[in-house]
Amino acid sequence: MQPSDDGQDLMAALNIEVRRQELLVAVEGAAAQACAPITFFNEVSVLPDYVIKALKESGRDTPMPIQAQALPIVLAGHDLIGIAKTGSGKTLAFLIPAMVHLEAQKPLAKGDVTPIVLILAPTRELVAQIAEEAGKLTASSENGRHGPRGIWAQEVYGGKQRHGQLAKAHGAALIAATPGRLSDFVNSGDMTLDRVTLFVLDEADRMLDLGFQGDIENFSSRVRADRHTLFFSATWPPAVQELATNLCLNSQQPIILRVGQNEDGAGATRTDIYQKVVVFDEYDWSKREETKKALLYSHLREVLKDKGNKCLVFVGSKTLADELATTLAEEGFTTDSMHGGRKQWDRDEVLARFKRDEFRLLVATDVMGRGLDIPSITHVVVFDMGDIDDYVHRIGRTARGNSGLPGHALTLFEYNKKWPELAEGLVKVLERSGQEVPDALRKIAEEVAAGTRDVVDRNNYIAKPTKTQMARIATAARQFDSAGRPICNYFLENCCTKADWCEFSHGDGQPGGGNDKKKLPCKFFQQGHCSKGETCWFAHA
Repeated sequence: MQPSDDGQDLMAALNIEVRRQELLVAVEGAAAQACAPITFFNEVSVLPDYVIKALKESGRDTPMPIQAQALPIVLAGHDLIGIAKTGSGKTLAFLIPAMVHLEAQKPLAKGDVTPIVLILAPTRELVAQIAEEAGKLTASSENGRHGPRGIWAQEVYGGKQRHGQLAKAHGAALIAATPGRLSDFVNSGDMTLDRVTLFVLDEADRMLDLGFQGDIENFSSRVRADRHTLFFSATWPPAVQELATNLCLNSQQPIILRVGQNEDGAGATRTDIYQKVVVFDEYDWSKREETKKALLYSHLREVLKDKGNKCLVFVGSKTLADELATTLAEEGFTTDSMHGGRKQWDRDEVLARFKRDEFRLLVATDVMGRGLDIPSITHVVVFDMGDIDDYVHRIGRTARGNSGLPGHALTLFEYNKKWPELAEGLVKVLERSGQEVPDALRKIAEEVAAGTRDVVDRNNYIAKPTKTQMARIATAARQFDSAGRPICNYFLENCCTKADWCEFSHGDGQPGGGNDKKKLPCKFFQQGHCSKGETCWFAHA
């Protein structure tokens, strides 16, 4: 007796669910429940032969979990949010379907500056890496529909000559870009987006944090209404969900694919990364910093004794990155620093040298915190703790992909009364990944919960502007008070003390002012707007 159609459907659904459990993937969205994960890339009949060839040449015969489930969902026509741990293969999960999109479209004319696939990412380094990975897949694309010229990817980001990048974008079917430079090209009319059929946002949560929501919505309004939209990240805060839905076709809820993740959107870390957290809770800041640096130097000396080890140290500022790199060099380490204050060609060269193992120790800010794939990194040190999402991404620079290497992450944790919830958040991350939770960290979390720790209400606290505020300030039109004086943009963002971070007037007819002991150049003095008095910012050297 043959099973009924209903019985066959039930059996197929059960088989799919068993396979998903093996891969540790979960799919939300009824429309995609029948999309079974693949086991081998060659199961996907629509993949161009040159893509299969490129995957084999790179040693990728079998997909990683997010690729195994994302490919059938995306190729079935669904918009997708893909959330997976760092180093889990997210880049190929959107680049492989991108090749199918490209082959399905009419080739671009040689002079066209209008991509078919558009990928946004928050940092220049990540954009360059995406374009490089795409180039590997399209290396033999002259054998496909696009003929002798084939398909190529072009990176678009600030810090390099505008004219040169624009020239290379002619005829490029895939563009990987940062929002800033892409806005320049699009708003000037030098590039159009009306042929985009696949719109990808990699690390979308970080782009929102940097203040690029307006740019993203602008791009979305310019691409085809029937475009395919994909989002990928290792962390997915609830605040990003609304943006994702608004960007999708007819504002429909995209399919959500989680690989080893938490349903609350909190990031999860890989179990093959050993995480050690050392708590510094001394009241005296100078002693705390001195103790932290002593531990850092001791740890690095021990790690770098093994010539097979390679270490990345994360700090919170450009100044500290340079300071630590210099001090470590004086200690005898061959090292360099990486941050947004260095010229783009300089950053590219530092990254290339680090990848080539010309030195094994790099001190960096968050420009290295997302997406960059350097499998040889064995150790990460988080010297300055950011938020929990930053922590997840930073330690994920080690134990990448299928490298087979275990990872080690050392975090130097300090309690910050402006961010009291970090202790509890870090405890949860450690517990969920089966790591040891220091008693001192758990004690801080418990004291915060009990109300016995000092905390600061951030709503009433005026401090240095956040990255999001700085992004808005940089693009905001200048406002003036009734006396015609320019109003302080920091004041308008509620982050001006009428002293250190003050610009001009506060809208009350009274100019601000103040002296800062950091002795940084006063930008108003440099622009001829400073009286060395009330409208002074810093030093006049």
